[in-house]
Amino acid sequence: MPNLLVAHPSLGANNLKDIIALAKQKPGDIIYGSSGLGTTTHLAGELVNVMAGVKLTHVPYPGSAQSLTDAITGRIPLLFVPAAPAMQYVEKGELKAIAITQAQRSSVAPNVPTMSEAGLPGYDIGLWFALVAPAGTPKEAIDKIAKAASEAMAAPEMKAALLAAGIEPVLDSNPVNFAKYIDTEIKKGADVAKAAGLAK
Repeated sequence: MPNLLVAHPSLGANNLKDIIALAKQKPGDIIYGSSGLGTTTHLAGELVNVMAGVKLTHVPYPGSAQSLTDAITGRIPLLFVPAAPAMQYVEKGELKAIAITQAQRSSVAPNVPTMSEAGLPGYDIGLWFALVAPAGTPKEAIDKIAKAASEAMAAPEMKAALLAAGIEPVLDSNPVNFAKYIDTEIKKGADVAKAAGLAK
């Protein structure tokens, strides 16, 4: 599920480079909202701090709906939020879409650049959902479930339903690839949390 960085027009920033420049001029003064401590939307902002060498101040919310309301009213100038619910406000001009947080552009917002394209090469963090099984599950069972899940995800009606909800299906049914991906994501999250002082 692609996350999006949006800005309230009052911030006066049209792109990521503008935001980074403002953050460098006013360390700690520019705040960003997220859907809670330790969420991907929180870590997305901390990753900007780490990669750009700036200090955006985090304000956690109990969910994306509340944070989106405060971003629309200008109570907070920046917000990392799932792209699908935010795009209607971007289209109305109430918020500015700055960048998608994942490595690839999103079908939900195809004209919005990625953070990497917008000025932070290599930036990639997002929200994903997965089907997992307990450790020790026999390989034959894992392969059978993976195949069935992949076939289900490839069904046109399933793809359409997921896309309508702002979720982009990934059709790699190889459990080994997915295990590597999980390991990479855990390391990345731990590194960002440590850099942000969230973990020891």
